[in-house]
Amino acid sequence: MKNKGIFEWIHILLFLILISIPSVGMLYYKTDMSAEKRTAAAFPQLKKEGKINTKFFDELDLYYKDHFAYRQEMITLDEILSTKLFETSQNKDVIYGTEGWLFYGETMDEYMRRNVLSDRQIHNAARILKLMQDYAKSYDANFIVAIAPIKAELYGRYMPGNYLKPDGENNFIKLKKAMDKEGVNYVDLHDAFAKDKRIMYHKHDTHWNNEGAAFAQKLIQKELNNEYTDYDTIKKSIKKDFKGDLMKMLYPKGSELDYNVYYDKDFSFKYADGFKNTEDFKISAMNGSKDKSLVMYRDSYGNSLVPFMAEEYGDSFFTKIVPFNLEEIKEHKATDVVMEITQRHISYFTKYLPVMEAEFKTINSLDEKEMNVKVNCKFDNITGKYVIYGSLDKKYWDEDSNVFVRVKDSKYVTDYEAYPVGYNDVNSEDEYAFSMYVGKDEIVPGESEIEVISDKDNKYTSSGVVLKVE
Repeated sequence: MKNKGIFEWIHILLFLILISIPSVGMLYYKTDMSAEKRTAAAFPQLKKEGKINTKFFDELDLYYKDHFAYRQEMITLDEILSTKLFETSQNKDVIYGTEGWLFYGETMDEYMRRNVLSDRQIHNAARILKLMQDYAKSYDANFIVAIAPIKAELYGRYMPGNYLKPDGENNFIKLKKAMDKEGVNYVDLHDAFAKDKRIMYHKHDTHWNNEGAAFAQKLIQKELNNEYTDYDTIKKSIKKDFKGDLMKMLYPKGSELDYNVYYDKDFSFKYADGFKNTEDFKISAMNGSKDKSLVMYRDSYGNSLVPFMAEEYGDSFFTKIVPFNLEEIKEHKATDVVMEITQRHISYFTKYLPVMEAEFKTINSLDEKEMNVKVNCKFDNITGKYVIYGSLDKKYWDEDSNVFVRVKDSKYVTDYEAYPVGYNDVNSEDEYAFSMYVGKDEIVPGESEIEVISDKDNKYTSSGVVLKVE
């Protein structure tokens, strides 16, 4: 009986030691959240803005869940058991497909035709791209849109059986039609990748591999009527040395690598000082053997595309920063402007006002009537410009109509086409919002008056003066 009691105490002690390891281990264990594509919860404060933080214990719970020792090892073990035994993922952000293929959960709305933008929002996106193109043209620069396909669209045969792609249109299909209508120049990467029989995306990553990036570079340059390096004619090798983002998200402590393609070619371009890697938000490069210049707005699909594009230009500038700053075109004397973005980010065009001054318009004949319109005007210290923004009741719009702003003072009457988007965080979800930047000298405080003009039913109608800038 005495020995039995000792063994019971030993069991209890071992149990207490085991359950205390995650907590005690926090003293020395450091969690690296980069593999999970998110930031770990911070330790909560007892007071916020001088008041007691009533959510302290909720935030403490979140902190513990993100930081307890060996968390990622436990996640990895759990996912290995789940995927190997049941062929499914416990991580909502990673879809476990057939033959070990992984797909990003956030792309499923686009693949399954869910939460598709409205016709008005799609028009807004296409119109903004057209205004960007016009702006680039005003500086003698070519402009092209390149929408990177999501992996599931191209390799849906590896999706799990319960993800059956329905009929209907997603954002890309709708935007493509709208860009055709607006006359926006674009390269159809979807069609070209779908027709090519090669697998040019990573099995364990969201993005295309180096072969896919080289192929995208070729398609973009052909659409721009430029000479280009054709990597299909260059000897290549395949190495199993790539750690995919989805693999890291699913198995944070896993070690399995993916294949990537490498070309037997030395690049001629050089990165500017300060370059760390192709995930940098801003990258500049120079190639003394080339003469054209590039400004490329891009997302993470551009990471592997950067070197292939930089090789083709004397000067190239790449930026991930949103809102898109079109004034980079003038600053870098761009001959070519590329707007690369993936399908799931199409909504960006409906949320962020591009940094560029609105285009002058000439409106001669218009009616005037009282409208339900809200307008604001303020000086934006970041851009050094005035921003005019507001919203107009949808009854004054057609699905594809545009909105204009008239600015009057004692000397001038100037009409502009506004962008059909809210001013960053203000009315960013309102499909009938508008905003625009104008130069500092275009507004005379205490004198400038603002009208809003709609073009519903092919007829211009002014709201009359709705704001006097103080």
